[in-house]
Amino acid sequence: MSRLPGDSTRLDHDRLGAYPRSAVEALADLGLSDDEIARYFRVERSRIARLREGRPRIDCGAAALALRPTTPAHPG
Repeated sequence: MSRLPGDSTRLDHDRLGAYPRSAVEALADLGLSDDEIARYFRVERSRIARLREGRPRIDCGAAALALRPTTPAHPG
């Protein structure tokens, strides 16, 4: 695949994979900073920051509580 000069968006997508937000979140969950993640993927730190700003972080315990029904299920 040929790239046009200055086509950094496509290059960033290639470096971050098919699911860039998930890739960044996984490394952030492991404790890496935005700077460390940017160096790992060889992209601008601002790109990492934009991806992390796009989705609020959810605690797994809180997410499980949110999925629990608040009223008991009644048969039939």
